[in-house]
Amino acid sequence: MSNEFPDLLAQIKQLHKAGQELRSKSNCTQEMQKLQSQAKAIRAKAEAAAPDSPIRIYLAPAAIDLNLCVSCSDATAPTACQNVASAIKDAEGYLN
Repeated sequence: MSNEFPDLLAQIKQLHKAGQELRSKSNCTQEMQKLQSQAKAIRAKAEAAAPDSPIRIYLAPAAIDLNLCVSCSDATAPTACQNVASAIKDAEGYLN
């Protein structure tokens, strides 16, 4: 396995953590725009992987919800962050 899977997983984990803390920040909207740009780039990488690759199987599900996780919305962000956490757990299980 290349380093791409663990590197992409680390990026997802970092953005997930930022998303969980985002809504309490006073500059939420500005921070959200920066984080969502990063989340979109991660999703593009995950979705560009081959359909049977571990990146597509384990990381694409996390990447799909990551954009909603890194938002200022109290309505959608918590559920999206839970979905990302679940996908992270599955990906970590694959690595171990």
